[in-house]
Amino acid sequence: MSELQLKEVREVVRKARASSAPGPSGTSYKVYKYCPKLLLRLWYILRVFWRRGRIPDQWRVAEGVWIPKEENSTQLDQFRIISLLCVEAKVFFSAVSKRYLPGREHLHRYICPERWHFRNARMSGAYRCGDTAYSGGQREQGQPVSAVA
Repeated sequence: MSELQLKEVREVVRKARASSAPGPSGTSYKVYKYCPKLLLRLWYILRVFWRRGRIPDQWRVAEGVWIPKEENSTQLDQFRIISLLCVEAKVFFSAVSKRYLPGREHLHRYICPERWHFRNARMSGAYRCGDTAYSGGQREQGQPVSAVA
């Protein structure tokens, strides 16, 4: 597979929310969105990691931050943890994953209906769960169909 292209990295950074919290490195997406020279430097670095086939150990670590579920939270069970990952790692992994999953629309063919809760209402077309295929309106009634689109 060819090296990461600058346009791939640019696209990932362009689509990222600028308001995302910075990870352990302290760098935000805004830096790369508004500083093209830094984005170019990031691309050079990501290409080195791509060629070597290894990622830095720091990218394997997430920083946990406690977020309150409700206002005036005082008990531990009223908080949840979010993991802040390194922005550079997210850019790298997003660019790589887009190569393997160019359009995620096809994933519904391989994921069972029970595991696709958050997308159920928006899905269209057929998908497969085990040996049973489902399609369109038949999915809601749980009726199998004979072919997967």
